[in-house]
Amino acid sequence: MRVKIILLYLFCFLFSGFSFVQAKINCLKCHPKIKKQLNGSSNIHQPLSQQNCTTCHNIHASDEPHLLVEPTKELCLSCHEKAFKRAFKVRYTHLPVMRGECDRCHDPHASPHKALLKSSESQICFGCHKKKEIIIGSHLHPALKKGCLVCHNAHGGKYPWLLGRPPEELCFGCHKRTEISRSHNAPAIKGTACLSCHNPHASKRSHLLRQFAHKPYAKKQCGECHVLKGKEVKGIKIKDRSLCLKCHPMRKAEASIYSHIQASTGTNACLSCHSPHLSDKKFSLKAPVHQLCFNCHQETRTRILSN
Repeated sequence: MRVKIILLYLFCFLFSGFSFVQAKINCLKCHPKIKKQLNGSSNIHQPLSQQNCTTCHNIHASDEPHLLVEPTKELCLSCHEKAFKRAFKVRYTHLPVMRGECDRCHDPHASPHKALLKSSESQICFGCHKKKEIIIGSHLHPALKKGCLVCHNAHGGKYPWLLGRPPEELCFGCHKRTEISRSHNAPAIKGTACLSCHNPHASKRSHLLRQFAHKPYAKKQCGECHVLKGKEVKGIKIKDRSLCLKCHPMRKAEASIYSHIQASTGTNACLSCHSPHLSDKKFSLKAPVHQLCFNCHQETRTRILSN
């Protein structure tokens, strides 16, 4: 009797192993599109290259699309844990990563592009970000031609807009600081001044200048806000919000208990959302409203967008 039981267990083990091997061999016979994809790809996802389809898919049934063994996020996390941890440790996380939608950018099977991207680095971002909202003119930033990842991190980063470095560091990585200072009549260009006037992607105007101008800037009345020595800009007259409030009085907002302009006492909170020079948005906004809000309210962004 004991021998029969042992033989039965052995038979079940061998049968299950045989079925697993058959599953690995037979998947591509019923999925010719994936087979064709493999033939034209230089990069193949490791489980597929080893014919281990069952690493990601259940061969019988599943509650997940494509018979996945787990939801996409958990499935990718099971092998790519380090990449996820890095993305969530930083302050700004790319929305598809936050939602666990890895397959928005990466092909789960094979790709002719590195990192299994669904298209080239120069085009992948336009799958979600409308090209017409980024390429807003015929004057293109040369860096844009090399792809978005020259300036932006794909998964997440410490800086707004998923930038790999602070904006001014990125700009001065290609543009010599001394040459820019001379052309702007300033002894030294500091901070994020570049994006105050220039669009980092494209523009209808030469030198990537933005469209809408702050009135003092448009009238070349730099002395309204800046300390001048001849034509040379030496600094800002007032560093707190009173600089803006002398022309844009907001007495009710100043007296309110809860007020954006009361934030960060001693600094100019207005400049968190508004550009003092040029903008591509009305009211001199630095970016669309939802982006501006989420730049500071990351917890709210995570709570809303991760659901």
